[in-house]
Amino acid sequence: MTQKCIICNSNKIYKYTPVVKNRYTEEFSKLLKLSTEELEKKYSNVICKNCGFIFKKKWFSKKTLKKIYTELISSHPRGWDTISKKFNANYLKKQLNTLEKLIKNKESILKLNHIKRNIFGIINSIETNHKQKSTLEKLNLSVKKNEIKNFKNLKKEIKFKFKASEFSRYSGFKNINLYKYINLKVGKIKNYGEIGCPLWGMIDLAKKDSCSTYFIKPKNDVFWGANCKNRNIKCINKLSNTKIISNINGLKKKKLDYLGVYNLLDHYDNPIKFLNKVFKFTKSLGVITEKTGKMPIQHHNLLSQKSIKKIAHKCKKKVDFSFNNKIKNSGYNFYLFH
Repeated sequence: MTQKCIICNSNKIYKYTPVVKNRYTEEFSKLLKLSTEELEKKYSNVICKNCGFIFKKKWFSKKTLKKIYTELISSHPRGWDTISKKFNANYLKKQLNTLEKLIKNKESILKLNHIKRNIFGIINSIETNHKQKSTLEKLNLSVKKNEIKNFKNLKKEIKFKFKASEFSRYSGFKNINLYKYINLKVGKIKNYGEIGCPLWGMIDLAKKDSCSTYFIKPKNDVFWGANCKNRNIKCINKLSNTKIISNINGLKKKKLDYLGVYNLLDHYDNPIKFLNKVFKFTKSLGVITEKTGKMPIQHHNLLSQKSIKKIAHKCKKKVDFSFNNKIKNSGYNFYLFH
């Protein structure tokens, strides 16, 4: 159990209570035979008052994490959603119809939550005008409250074509503006790499830009991958003309011009140790993290801008924050280490 901040070594750490309950809360609870309250108490969050780093004092065993990522939730939901055909009005309406039936049949909260997560994931990914935003906010609230009559009426107003907002569940991080920004800051990328999820990043953009592309598999006690598949197709098989690296030590030193670490760093219980290792193989590195707020159970940490600066200092790197001005409404931050 950690008694000091692993970023700045301060002992000024205090309880951090904002948490979000999700599917992983349910799976960890069942696996460890703990109630939700017991789980959140045993794996509670703290915040460092010195650098703003939010983290879990106690982390799950590698055995438990491997069980989650290879068996219990073996496919990465958000990754597959970026290439799915679910992001449309018809699918949303079908989910609302299913929710109506579940409510009327008085099904379990777990079943209701599963469908609600699908609905919220779509609603929160839609780029909207003012009128559409108002409709979706009302729909969101009526779904939360199980108000069948209200969400049935609101469903009729969903006639517009969906467009995924930047950095959302259904667009992922395939962002041409971010790709151009990175090239502008670090110089023309020739060797582009990513580690984490093979489905939601910018590998395809890099290939179109005539880059040699590399994908590094994360360990299966950190992230999905080993059994991540949809309709018997493994996520890794969705990559083409990309060199797959099972062990980063197989790369030559400073082989990559750039390495993308997207929504992955918060899975490591020692971010500095991980970054120092991968910096040996890349000249620059981009990190995407969720903005500080509610902490989900499956994440070890939430990184503030101040803690990122501390990490950059310890890794002897410069860090650029300027792209965040362009994605301030996205719920994510991008940090460029070089």
